Amino acid sequence: ALPSELQSRIFEPAPIGKRKVVVATNIAEASLTIDGIFYVIDPGFAKQNVYNPKQRLDSLVITPISQASAKQRAGRAGRTGPGRCYRLYTENAFSNEMSATSIPEIQRVNLGLITLNLKAMGMNDLFSFDFMDPPSSQALISAMAQLYTLGALDEEGLLTKLGRKMAEFPLDPPLSKMLLASVDLGCSDEIVTIIAMITTGNIFYRPREKQAQADQKKAKFSQPEGDHLTLLAVYEAWKAKNFSGPWCFENFVQVRSLRRAQDVRKQLLSIMDRYKLDVVSAGTNYTKIQKAITAGFFFHAAKKDPQEGYRTIVENQPVYIHPGSALFQRQPDWVIYHELVMTTKEYMREVAVVDPKWLVELAPRFFKVSDPSKISKRKRQERIEPLYDRYQEPNSWRIRKLECTKVTKLGCGKYKYEGRKYMQKNMAAANEGINQQKIIIENKWGEKLVGLLHETGSKEIVTVSHGVECTKEYSMMVDFCIALEKQGISAFRFDFSGNGESEGTSQRADFLKEVDDLKSVIEHFGAANRVVSAIIGHSKGGTVVILYASLHKDIKTVVDVSGRYKLDRPIEARLGKDYLERFKKELLLGDMAEETAMQLLNINMHEAGLRVDQDCRVLIVHGSADETNPVEDALEFAKIIPNNELRIIEGANHDYTNHRDELVSVVLEFLKDNMHRE
Repeated sequence: ALPSELQSRIFEPAPIGKRKVVVATNIAEASLTIDGIFYVIDPGFAKQNVYNPKQRLDSLVITPISQASAKQRAGRAGRTGPGRCYRLYTENAFSNEMSATSIPEIQRVNLGLITLNLKAMGMNDLFSFDFMDPPSSQALISAMAQLYTLGALDEEGLLTKLGRKMAEFPLDPPLSKMLLASVDLGCSDEIVTIIAMITTGNIFYRPREKQAQADQKKAKFSQPEGDHLTLLAVYEAWKAKNFSGPWCFENFVQVRSLRRAQDVRKQLLSIMDRYKLDVVSAGTNYTKIQKAITAGFFFHAAKKDPQEGYRTIVENQPVYIHPGSALFQRQPDWVIYHELVMTTKEYMREVAVVDPKWLVELAPRFFKVSDPSKISKRKRQERIEPLYDRYQEPNSWRIRKLECTKVTKLGCGKYKYEGRKYMQKNMAAANEGINQQKIIIENKWGEKLVGLLHETGSKEIVTVSHGVECTKEYSMMVDFCIALEKQGISAFRFDFSGNGESEGTSQRADFLKEVDDLKSVIEHFGAANRVVSAIIGHSKGGTVVILYASLHKDIKTVVDVSGRYKLDRPIEARLGKDYLERFKKELLLGDMAEETAMQLLNINMHEAGLRVDQDCRVLIVHGSADETNPVEDALEFAKIIPNNELRIIEGANHDYTNHRDELVSVVLEFLKDNMHRE
């Protein structure tokens, strides 16, 4: 960030004979007025912070603006005279692709503090609370789960004594827990300073013409224990110089940020004094300070990956220490981070060294020591495993062995934690916090197809197609898109015509109509200078992507998940005598006419498979326990499609109910190997 003295130069008049050009973020839409602006160039994009509650990840993403923002930008031109706005997008994009208004902040931020404050005000039934812009259920669940593990909520979702104390501080719950833990540990004086420094944002600045000098000055404050102690060292050094402004200038520290930290520190000390909380210094006993940090941010633990970077303990995400961290060169085995920020990679910000034994000691609700019989003697006293891990079996999904993640109403405002099925049924709501853009595309029949783009800013896009009588909100579609997004690849899930939000009549038997829909989607992104580099389809969608590859030769990477193939032998012989009723029941087709169902079951895929080009790489995935489309279908596809890879997932049914993570892993591995091949 630029220091305030450099930012203020935008208000200076341009020299005679010169033109002033201001490059601004979206702060200039409404919060700031600059005299003498007659021309505005609007690229149609903005950088926004988006919080993903599943990953606990803040992403700084480039997103298309809304129509309201576009109008605000245009209004910046000609405030003091005639002006003009040049928009770098089409009128059609403005009218049909941009949302009317921006996503409300409550729907894209961490709800921990909001949830804590509402609980403190006696609002226990948050799922029925009348929000002006309701956040997703998953965001609320994630916030309550975090508060439970911090000790702010009990097993019924009600505020504890600790939670009431935490609610008195205007801090995110992990920070208030860290502060209260520091009182017991005897290091509250240092922790108050650290919190004040963290909440003020970046305190260092690095002018382009003096980068080496700025880095040298910053390095002298670096502490081997990490960034939290480094921030403390900066504040203490400033304090030793009587809070001098020139000292800040000499050390490339933003004086405005330090003064704001000083004000925050005074505010926190005032609250502590009001509630008779001791302010005690730990002196040079930095272990106490590190333990206090761990008490608030234990769920942000990460372990060194022997291959590269780190892996988070909870989600097993690959993450990296930010290059600006004091620990960037040291790379300790175990760390705690303040936040994850997605830029070019998933970076950990404000990182501290941690002893893994502290995690079990300070977060018994969240961690336990692993079974010693499963690990080597050398690691018995070190290795830990989380109780909350979405990559394990259903019981491991739970916050505790007896309580799970979903919070449901019991009555009288009480709640209990219930489990994984809810999470699977409500995946769509669970992922509203991700950067998703609703896009409307017109197909060749003039019908509007509605889809959600998981935008990462990549030029490449992968499309995901659903099955019969399904929609883009089907949990498998969401899982694929999230996994791709985590790899930095934009993904688009959409409703075929007549399904979900899309216009038209549901095409249960006319696969070619849905091939046309897919073609319209691919052409739409091509016109926007994007490249659809792979297409994924499940069930009927799997059949559609193979049909597409047989008719159009523009896509070279195709994934068919449990698609159906017509065998020569009678349908009864391969599906059983009750195939029709079972097929209708399993796919939720209700009273589908038998003739229509027969058309669906009898579609000929043999010729289509033979027409797929040799240079088109096709992944065929099938579950061995699939009773809707038997695994024999995949074996037949593998015989005729020229360039294919066959993967059978043992024990998986048509929906991959207990094998979803394995399915996603198989597909991602294939895409990584094939999307960028020559």
